[in-house]
Amino acid sequence: MIRSISVAIATLSFVLAGCGNTVPVQAPASTNSKVSASAMFQPQIGTGEILVKFAPRVSVAAVQQFQVTHRLRSRRVIEGIGVHVFEIVDGVGVLAKLEEIRRSSLVSYAEPNQQVRVQPILGQ
Repeated sequence: MIRSISVAIATLSFVLAGCGNTVPVQAPASTNSKVSASAMFQPQIGTGEILVKFAPRVSVAAVQQFQVTHRLRSRRVIEGIGVHVFEIVDGVGVLAKLEEIRRSSLVSYAEPNQQVRVQPILGQ
């Protein structure tokens, strides 16, 4: 379990480190073709889950109140990094819910719980 979480975090870090950059891709028509790193992966947003890291020293009671206020259901906490996985229960879309909760002073960061598929780079 811990190994799979570590692999997932390492993979996400790798992908995010390249976002917005360009990488050379060998194409049949031209050897100078470039493709943006963001075009190389396809996020799948729509799980209805978000990942929330709370600010240091936020109490359990404050997290529970946050959950009620923002109409979230706790799914689990990712041990070792203290990230909470919440399910959105009021039908609001993931991106709209993220916009709402990122305004809270209790939140260090919030991201969609999503899968990222990396497309292979051919001709390297």
